[in-house]
Amino acid sequence: MNWLLELLLQDSTAHAVLVLALVISAGILLGKVRFFGVSFGIAGVLFAGILAAHFQLGINEGIIDFIKDFGLILFVYSIGLQVGPGFFASLRRQGMVINLLAAAVVLLGVAAVVLLRLLFSLPAGAAVGILTGAVTNTPSLGAAQQALKDIAGPAAALRQAGLGYAVAYPFGVLGVILAMVLTRRLFRIGLEAEKKAFQQAQADIFPAPESMNLEVKNPQLAGQPLSILAGVIRADIVVSRILRGQELFTPVQDTTLQSGDVLLAVGRKSSLEKLRLLVGGESTVDLKKIPGPLIVRLILVSQKKVIGRSLAELQLRKRYGVNITRIHRAGI
Repeated sequence: MNWLLELLLQDSTAHAVLVLALVISAGILLGKVRFFGVSFGIAGVLFAGILAAHFQLGINEGIIDFIKDFGLILFVYSIGLQVGPGFFASLRRQGMVINLLAAAVVLLGVAAVVLLRLLFSLPAGAAVGILTGAVTNTPSLGAAQQALKDIAGPAAALRQAGLGYAVAYPFGVLGVILAMVLTRRLFRIGLEAEKKAFQQAQADIFPAPESMNLEVKNPQLAGQPLSILAGVIRADIVVSRILRGQELFTPVQDTTLQSGDVLLAVGRKSSLEKLRLLVGGESTVDLKKIPGPLIVRLILVSQKKVIGRSLAELQLRKRYGVNITRIHRAGI
């Protein structure tokens, strides 16, 4: 057991990794615990860290600096991945409103902290920590501490910023939760109705792909390659399968069309309507219900070697006879 005590108490890289692992794990578990139907979520990690610090489970300052910078990079990167697909669309629709609200939150917070500092003679470091903790903005704490370092601020100011953040953060979390609960009760807001309204608004902005069974009746398409369809209607569509006579198969790029082919096309509704007019009409046969050798699978992209490459580069149709009909990215 001596080795375990040494690992917990002695300053080393292994000690730092162990403490971080314990705090993160305990914080995630704590964040899942519900109090009156409300959970802290990822904020549980902060409370676990405060508890660990109370019992003197500290780690080396150099490792802390690295973890803060690395964590900030991961945080910003993950936020970019999450909001990236809808960022410019949201900016075009509500850019002015969103920026004004964000500016109001920041300016009101700054004004409140300046007032508190004047009234109670708070040190600058503590005031900055209270501001970042009250708005639960961890990246701003990192930026503030870096700014204090750049101006050669005293080490005490850095500690005060962290302490102010830790003190204010729980109240920032609880304040938002209580405000949301109070607003919900006061205005009798139904969560399910609001969820459906939000999903409908998202669907209006980013319409989900639909499918349509189309029969080739246009004689001018007979003998033409499948790739001609997207070029003629100038829209993004995918033909995932074709029924020709009794044969159901997955088309490839050089598949030629024949009169009487039934196509299962996937795309936006407006694109499918254009394709329907070009091909000849909608079919009564539903290819998704016809038994055959074709299957549908949901695949999670996790191989690093395909990240950043286009579907055309991967040549999935040519190499494997596979068609990608939809991509789900950050809720879109």
